[in-house]
Amino acid sequence: MYISCPLGSHSPRRARNFMGSYSSFLYENDSRKIWEAEMAQEKKSNEDRTRVSVRIGDFHLEVEGTNGNVKSLMGDKKDLFEFISQLKKTVGEVPSSTEPAPEVSGEEEVIPPLGRPSTTSEALSALFNSDWGRKPRTLSVIMDALEANGLYYQKPVVAKVLVDLIKKKELRRIGSKGSFQYVAA
Repeated sequence: MYISCPLGSHSPRRARNFMGSYSSFLYENDSRKIWEAEMAQEKKSNEDRTRVSVRIGDFHLEVEGTNGNVKSLMGDKKDLFEFISQLKKTVGEVPSSTEPAPEVSGEEEVIPPLGRPSTTSEALSALFNSDWGRKPRTLSVIMDALEANGLYYQKPVVAKVLVDLIKKKELRRIGSKGSFQYVAA
């Protein structure tokens, strides 16, 4: 490729300076064109996308995709309002989540709330100082009661703290090795 130097002088130094600035111009111009093409593509893809968000009672439905995908999800409904009215009918058929909980039988005991104890020892003391602790409990039942309160301790840690509470005479241990049960003293 031959480019004439418009600087009036044909010195190699001026030609190099001109070529450097010319190639820089070409690079910036190409970058600008590429960026503009990417922005146009992104704008077009955003125009082709549809987002529908509907809240009916306790339910929230959000659908996002291309126009074709959203229309296929709507099925044979031509109109968005027709689609929403069909959703309302469907939601009306779903059973309410506010139905009363089943009655707890007399055999099942309620695990007492422990709050947020700072140590494992405090948690176990609070557990066994309640009415729940007056009946002998195995280690696995104690672990379940702690987990029901959102307290997740490792089994060996709880076992060690139980032994410490036995030594402090706060708890008694009943049974033999492998089948111990713990009860408030």
